[in-house]
Amino acid sequence: MIANARMYSVSAPVEQAWRALLAHVADRAGVDLPYVEHPAPAPVNALWARPDCGCVFMCGYPYASAPVTPQLLAAPVPALARYGGRPVYFSEFIVRADAPVQALAQTFGARLACMLPESNSGYNAPRHHLMRLAPAGTRALYRPAAAPTPTRAKSSTRSSAGTPRWEWSTAMCWTCCAASNPGSRAS
Repeated sequence: MIANARMYSVSAPVEQAWRALLAHVADRAGVDLPYVEHPAPAPVNALWARPDCGCVFMCGYPYASAPVTPQLLAAPVPALARYGGRPVYFSEFIVRADAPVQALAQTFGARLACMLPESNSGYNAPRHHLMRLAPAGTRALYRPAAAPTPTRAKSSTRSSAGTPRWEWSTAMCWTCCAASNPGSRAS
């Protein structure tokens, strides 16, 4: 069995922390669980398709649609009071803290950073929500991205409720769902 934390290894120090945590879990469980490298651009769905996944982070869509449902070990419980101490699963549209945007419709015509198509909360759910908002005959709500560019940057953001916060962005820009702030660029 193997371990991997690619989904949340946003930097080398963070990956080392995940490796240490997974090694501790394996040690406490008394199982051999070597950490297997699977960095981008290797397709993450190839990692999830491995029959020897002992402890990996997986998006909700591949989890729910797997031919054999993986055993769920844990679900994140966000610390903010609005989640009531529950493992709430959600998608949230965010903008830079200094963006003049107050409503989602104000982002139309800009670019939207999305996760991989395998991600339910980071790609499929937002795409479904946005398709319902598009007027009939609209080809795209957002400008195409120059290229699918993975970003790993810590940026100041505001939630759709306007709450300022810092958040890690490990996003992929896609033509079908391409926003940050009009005029801003993914880096």
